[in-house]
Amino acid sequence: MATACDYIVEYQRGFKFFGIPLYSQRSLIPFADPSEFETLGGRKLLLSYGSIQNYPLPDLDWNWDWERWYVLMTDSVDDQGWMYAGWSGWSSKYRLGTGIRRRIWVRRRRRGSAADSTSTASLLADAGQTNK
Repeated sequence: MATACDYIVEYQRGFKFFGIPLYSQRSLIPFADPSEFETLGGRKLLLSYGSIQNYPLPDLDWNWDWERWYVLMTDSVDDQGWMYAGWSGWSSKYRLGTGIRRRIWVRRRRRGSAADSTSTASLLADAGQTNK
């Protein structure tokens, strides 16, 4: 059974006001900032209702192995998984003038085996015979 992980990068623009983060995806500037969601490779993702929960599986052979998305927590993120854009790259700390922040979401999926689809097909066939 094959498994793979999908990664989504979420971006927001804003600032902190007296230590309170005021960031939003709606504050992103078109053509100047990244889109709300992108792949790790920088490809723009258009997700229904702006939610990562609507990220599609590649095809019907795949199922989500994890029930939900998780924030990728590395050494270079704050306690909520955010990295802040600065003059010298991305940092885990907010500094004055760091208007863009991002975090990476991860979710594992698995491809069902041929045996799984065969057993599902036989269950459906059996159910059809008993309903007649």
